[in-house]
Amino acid sequence: MTNFPEYIECDITMVSIESSASRQNVMLRIVDHQGEGHHLLAESVGYFSLETMRLRNIVETVSLYDSVDFHENTSEVEEKIFYLLQGRQPEDKDRGVLFNVVSKLMNDIAHGRKVLLEIVSLYGADLLLLAEKVSIIKPDSRPIES
Repeated sequence: MTNFPEYIECDITMVSIESSASRQNVMLRIVDHQGEGHHLLAESVGYFSLETMRLRNIVETVSLYDSVDFHENTSEVEEKIFYLLQGRQPEDKDRGVLFNVVSKLMNDIAHGRKVLLEIVSLYGADLLLLAEKVSIIKPDSRPIES
């Protein structure tokens, strides 16, 4: 898991979804402590959840789960995928029904085909998504890719 501490207490000011026939991309704008806008681009998003978007959306954590340290976070990733699929924490009966889907998605993360992005807010928007790639575009710089 990779954390982005530079975005703690920054403000999410925009969420945009771009859809085409073959894929959906999600773009977020996060304004840092100096007032500069950073864009976070998630490409080929397969699952997406955005809850409680408000006029102000103050970030607590930004976490990216990928293949690098996947095996250190498997149970945490599994819970987040269940939540992403259902919009709630799983019950025992859910685990059997969704086992194959969750296993496939976890395998995709473990082998670098997907990444799981989570943004938890102190106030406002909480975001969870599964995508092929996530890039952060900082002001006056080139994209940083996952």
